[in-house]
Amino acid sequence: MLYIGCPQWSSSAWKGNLFSRQCKNADMLSEYAQHFNSVEGNTSFYADPSPNTVLRWAASVPDEFKFTFKFHRRFSHELQLTNVQHELTNWLNLFAPLFEKTGQIMLQLPKAFAPQHLAKLAAFIDLLPKELNY
Repeated sequence: MLYIGCPQWSSSAWKGNLFSRQCKNADMLSEYAQHFNSVEGNTSFYADPSPNTVLRWAASVPDEFKFTFKFHRRFSHELQLTNVQHELTNWLNLFAPLFEKTGQIMLQLPKAFAPQHLAKLAAFIDLLPKELNY
């Protein structure tokens, strides 16, 4: 299947175009999913959603819809891929209700990432559940 989507699902500029004029912000994802079958959840890089938000996202899209999320920046930028197991477990548990609707999870590395950091990256990759796509 070909997945096509945008880097976001909510834009007030889309009201009256992609979305109905009366579309509420809370309904933008479900309206977006009527036109596209994938989206990048870029906000996951900057902030963790609440558990209720994750459940709402899962309920807002059809089964065949796919999200692409970014690991939170704390893993790559703040913790620099070191001593992340506890935080990673918590983050993955938070997103678990969306795993069936997740195409892949991206790790955005910092500008300062260099070849000497490859061992840290390999150790991080070893912590990741094998059943997910990255």
